[in-house]
Amino acid sequence: MEKEKESALNEAKLKVEREKKERNELEKKLEEERKKAEEALRKEAMEQQQKELERYQELERLQKEREEAMK
Repeated sequence: MEKEKESALNEAKLKVEREKKERNELEKKLEEERKKAEEALRKEAMEQQQKELERYQELERLQKEREEAMK
């Protein structure tokens, strides 16, 4: 009877450890996915900013051409 209790206790401890390990792995995966999502958003924002800068520079160039043409 005592060995059965000990065996059941050991199984319960192993189960708790497995569940803890699984939870930690899931939390790690969630954190990695969150970081990937943040990086993707940051990259998208930087690309958008670059496009806006290029558009602004093109508009400046066109404005200078117009000014030169009017001289």
